[in-house]
Amino acid sequence: MSKSYFNDILYSNNDIVYIHAFKCIELKKVFDKNKVDGKKVIIDTFITILQDKENSVYDFHIDLSKITLSQIESEFSLVRKIVNVFCNCNTNLPVNCDIYNVPYSFSAIWNMVSPLISKDGQKKIRIHRD
Repeated sequence: MSKSYFNDILYSNNDIVYIHAFKCIELKKVFDKNKVDGKKVIIDTFITILQDKENSVYDFHIDLSKITLSQIESEFSLVRKIVNVFCNCNTNLPVNCDIYNVPYSFSAIWNMVSPLISKDGQKKIRIHRD
């Protein structure tokens, strides 16, 4: 069964959780602009996704199209919090994490994010360039 948390930004089906990173950051900005804590909304949504996937086998698909290094840097506290939620959750972690539409600046992004992920977790990550 497919479940949409935010259309085209966060959704899941039986075995895949899909995240569009650029749209997720833009959504956070919309919440913040409207005086709603966008970081909290996004984090609470990720927690809900993990709770919905409890006792399930699933993969993560992350779409990095349109994302820039400056966006990752400016929202790094959000990125760090999301990684911490996943690493410290009491539910099953994804079998694999596929990252699509990787930008040219990805190596800089990866250098920022990879220290937050265990070595075993890093082995599950598959990077797909354009």
